[in-house]
Amino acid sequence: MATPKGEDSVSSTAFRLAASIAVAAYGCPGWAQSSAGSSPETGSLISRRAAQVSGTTRTDARRTTRQFGVCVLKRFPKYGERLAVEPVHTPEYDKLLDRVTIDDCLSHGELTMPWNGVRTAIIEALYIERYGRSGPTDFSQVPPIDYLAGYPAELPGNARTVVALAKFGDCVSRKDSVNARALAVSIPGSSDETQRFRALSPSFNGCVVQGEKLTFSKSVIRGAVSEGLYRLSSIAGQGAGAGQ
Repeated sequence: MATPKGEDSVSSTAFRLAASIAVAAYGCPGWAQSSAGSSPETGSLISRRAAQVSGTTRTDARRTTRQFGVCVLKRFPKYGERLAVEPVHTPEYDKLLDRVTIDDCLSHGELTMPWNGVRTAIIEALYIERYGRSGPTDFSQVPPIDYLAGYPAELPGNARTVVALAKFGDCVSRKDSVNARALAVSIPGSSDETQRFRALSPSFNGCVVQGEKLTFSKSVIRGAVSEGLYRLSSIAGQGAGAGQ
């Protein structure tokens, strides 16, 4: 079953942003960890301001992570686009990640996220920037996407999880694009987000890749759905442009 259970997730490598950037083995849930203050319900998605690490709850942390992704994308738009499609096992992916994980996008405090958290935060911001206000919701003409492109036959380590989640997000987005889109643009922790998770629950359960062991959280599902929407919308948009 793919219903998110709070914010529990697998232990994983995490990115910790504070005075410096480091990659360390850190048994953490699938949510960013932050401290101090409180976080607002609304905010601009076109700001280049650094994320404010505020609040002690998991919802506060998810909002901070979202703001961090927006900031990184605004500062490094080309890197963000490449990061969204680059296979995660390559040296090039590591170089891109090193370029975008900067403290300049975190004004104060400390933000810890799973190893794939930076990537999914940027993809979510990328989808919202490109298609958040007006984007395709009919993906019926979009052919199957090869999410294994660029990967070796034997998927290495974390790449298998990334590919499985991408396929999951693609499936959910095709099954219920309206609610998937509404989830991607909703504010983490809002009543609208809760409503969209409930509406999408049947699609979640029908889209889990057979044979894969995936642990879902709200952050993981949002990231997967945002990636599916972004990849599908990019192709659908190309088709619409060609027809005009």
